[in-house]
Amino acid sequence: MWRCFDFFSSLAVLALLFCVSCRQEQNSLYTRYSPGYYYRLLAYQPAKDEMAKKELTQLALSFSTQNDSVFWDSFNNFNDLYVVSNNEVDTSNVLNQWVLKSALKDSFELLIPNVYFFKTQFNQNRIPEFSRSDSVVKVRVKINRFLDLMDYRMLTTNLEKREDDLIRNFFITQEEFKLAKDSFGFYWVQRPSPWSPPADFKVLDRLMVDYEGRFLSGRVFEKSATDFELIYGIPDQMVKGLNYVMGQLNEGQTAKIILPSALAFGEKGSSNGTVPPYTPVLYNIKLTEVKRK
Repeated sequence: MWRCFDFFSSLAVLALLFCVSCRQEQNSLYTRYSPGYYYRLLAYQPAKDEMAKKELTQLALSFSTQNDSVFWDSFNNFNDLYVVSNNEVDTSNVLNQWVLKSALKDSFELLIPNVYFFKTQFNQNRIPEFSRSDSVVKVRVKINRFLDLMDYRMLTTNLEKREDDLIRNFFITQEEFKLAKDSFGFYWVQRPSPWSPPADFKVLDRLMVDYEGRFLSGRVFEKSATDFELIYGIPDQMVKGLNYVMGQLNEGQTAKIILPSALAFGEKGSSNGTVPPYTPVLYNIKLTEVKRK
């Protein structure tokens, strides 16, 4: 009996030692840096490319939870337009610091504390629900290309052309596309219904608005809070195009519009990373109530 006990005790000790050694091996993959993030090199180029000859570095980038569930990547969420300036080092951003130390085609992984990550990458003080049980965010980075300003402009020009094509293809005919365009630069998919002349709103009138934002594919990315209120004439409460369209409605009216990126989230996309740069969006809008000043 004692021999049997000794045998199983030995197995337990061996299993414990194995787990400890595995954990030590996993930890040894990373190097810890102040203020509490971890770094490991995944692949590198022996021959160093001259970054200094180019102004920008284009990255292939992904953010994931500790169990490797990717919640953001530069291709799908940023139209492959994530770039870092090689001349202006942001010392507050750990990611940018390591990019500037890397060579073309190098790839590396960072484990960045949650609070620090969401503050520096998305300017959010609040950790999203999907990441609250984690202590860090996994950031995987590959140095894709070094670009000069002309290269970058070519990328953005291609995205602008793609954006025009997406809007044009949303309509059945070229004639519909032309007739839908408003003089302000957005596109009417459904004009105010039932039709009546726009209300003559005054600055500081309070407009109760119900709206929903979608990509042209139909996927929802934004919905207004219950009883969302817009103070008419005060800028930057909504994206530029919506601010303008609200002045074209009357109480009880609905409309559907397409906003090109210049009237929506622009060349940088939305601040929370939901809408990529140079992305047209579709909004369903209803002006539910007007409270006059």
